[in-house]
Amino acid sequence: MAVNVGATGEDGTFYGGSHIWNNIGGDGTRLHLDPYEYHSYKGESGTGGWKDLSYEKNHLTTVGDAGQRGTGTNYGRAFFGGTNDFAYITDASMSDLDIGSSNFCIQYWVYPGLNSTQYHIMKGTTTGYRAYASANYIRLFVGSTLCIYYNWGDPRNEWHNIAFVCTRGSAAILYLDGVNVNGQYGSNIVPTTSLNNSNSFILGGYSTSTNPTSVSYDFKGSFGPVLFYKDSTVLTEDAVRQNFNVHRGIFGK
Repeated sequence: MAVNVGATGEDGTFYGGSHIWNNIGGDGTRLHLDPYEYHSYKGESGTGGWKDLSYEKNHLTTVGDAGQRGTGTNYGRAFFGGTNDFAYITDASMSDLDIGSSNFCIQYWVYPGLNSTQYHIMKGTTTGYRAYASANYIRLFVGSTLCIYYNWGDPRNEWHNIAFVCTRGSAAILYLDGVNVNGQYGSNIVPTTSLNNSNSFILGGYSTSTNPTSVSYDFKGSFGPVLFYKDSTVLTEDAVRQNFNVHRGIFGK
């Protein structure tokens, strides 16, 4: 559990937390990237530059400044410079990052440097999923359905933890910094259509290429840990908060 250090009657500061949610025997973890963990991210560009800590071993290739580890108060970040700086894994190389007809959850830490259209995570368009920010709003598309549309204000120069929880045939749920903000955003039913494509999984930009060499809507800022789950069940609120608590002290939340 996270440790709260501070005077009685004050909010205090959280340091660390428990382990990332991992329900042994079928937790559905398909991707676990952690730039704070040296075995996952050494700050190197190129093939396998960001190693997946999950059993699936979906190691991402890092391009451009996405190979920088970062220093100072944001140590452990994966820094993206905003000009063709991204990370990806091709469909042919990956294991289980298509969603098919499964439930899924994406949870990640992000430190935006701009308040403009910037893609965070995507795999395909109308046959996949894409999460991005645009002019004060965070959005999640599943297939052609806009499932989440939330005004998070000007997110620049601050760490945020985002969790999209998607159960097929039900309304998508957004957690922001460990809090379920249901009712404060526009949401739609997650489509039940099976969604698969041959596009690469991309972190930090937009491309529909099977083997991208460049991206548009480049992300400028930093990513912390990135988690992707896919299974018959999705993360509970307790599981989302457990993942949030692990790094909230490190990222000042």
